[in-house]
Amino acid sequence: HLDEHCPLQKVQCVYWEHGCREEMERRHTDTHEREFLHVHFKLTTKLLTTATDRIAILEKQHSDKDVQIASLTETLFTYTQLPTGRLEWNVKEVKQNIRDKKYTYSDPFYVGLYKCQSCIEWNRNNTGNVGVFIHILRGDFDAKLHWPIRYRRTFILTNQIDSKDNLVKSDEITK
Repeated sequence: HLDEHCPLQKVQCVYWEHGCREEMERRHTDTHEREFLHVHFKLTTKLLTTATDRIAILEKQHSDKDVQIASLTETLFTYTQLPTGRLEWNVKEVKQNIRDKKYTYSDPFYVGLYKCQSCIEWNRNNTGNVGVFIHILRGDFDAKLHWPIRYRRTFILTNQIDSKDNLVKSDEITK
């Protein structure tokens, strides 16, 4: 009864943690909130300003990290989308990537005539084997597409030292 309902129990203002150091009997909380509305408004404004400043700092840090990641990714992975819809994604320093990275995604791109947004994932499992996957993403043209999407994809894993060891995998995607 005392902790939650007793009107004579001393309680702290709900703005206590934000700076209002008033204590009152529970029955007087409504009166306090009306009389100290201007104080609570100032405390809320200060809190909002502090939060806004913190968000700006975090957004700047996030932006800086995005630039760093983009720079690192650009040095290790480059891709070119050709007018035919063919995408060439070149992975530099493959051995280092297999050792250092668990997974990496290409930038989103649109596939062929369908304008279906996709990206490619390079994924290394715990045994060091590498998987290459294509993901269908939400895109700007989804409402105009005929679902389910059907298109043929071909992965060609090119051995840059000896092309006779190239690996070609082709199949149809339905999503």
